Amino acid sequence: MTTFSLFARRCLLAATAATVATLCAPACAQQVVSGRPALSPAPQASAPAQAETLPAPVDLRQRYPKESISSVETADKAIADVKSERKAIEARFKAEERRCYRQEFFANKCRDQAKEQRRLALNQVREVQIEAERYRRHAAVVKRDSALEKKRAQEPAEAQSRAASAAAHAGKMDAKQQEMQRRQQTLESQRGKRESVYTEKLRKAEERQRKVAEKKAKKEEQRRKKAQAQADKDKPPAPPEKINPTRQ
Repeated sequence: MTTFSLFARRCLLAATAATVATLCAPACAQQVVSGRPALSPAPQASAPAQAETLPAPVDLRQRYPKESISSVETADKAIADVKSERKAIEARFKAEERRCYRQEFFANKCRDQAKEQRRLALNQVREVQIEAERYRRHAAVVKRDSALEKKRAQEPAEAQSRAASAAAHAGKMDAKQQEMQRRQQTLESQRGKRESVYTEKLRKAEERQRKVAEKKAKKEEQRRKKAQAQADKDKPPAPPEKINPTRQ
């Protein structure tokens, strides 16, 4: 192949590239200026497939305008939408990246444009996420301060209630202590009475035993005397005393 042929082929390729860039420039510029998360248009043959499989871009800034989040429920919903849209952005970026790899020309430029579209889309959802998280932090601080204020307002009443409860408890304890002392005194009095009754019974029993013993001893003495008298009565008379001649 001659040098002229090579030069002519290079010129033809350059002209083709310039033509493609000129055709793509308006659409890409419109996407970058608008800040929409839509990516570079895919070939006509793959457009229906992408429309069926990829989620459509969502303008969260339009759904949640600046300073429009005014409740915890809205903030939670916004954060959930941010998570969902971030996944959709990544899915669209992966699909666009695969489309760029299939291009014969300007694949790197196509990927750069896809990355830029992803960056703009992520910045958009990040703004909504920052505002929602800021409101949730603010709501948490307000809730905490309200709880502290309520607690401080309740402290005097709670202190008075605790004092009244303590006084009532002390009164109950005093009454209980007095009742215990009264019962103790009653028990001691009953114990003293029982001891007195037992002592009296013991004294009477000892007295009865003493009388029985005395009566028995008296009867025994009478029986002994009677037996002695009977023995003396039944005793034979003593023989007469013999006179000793030597004593005369």
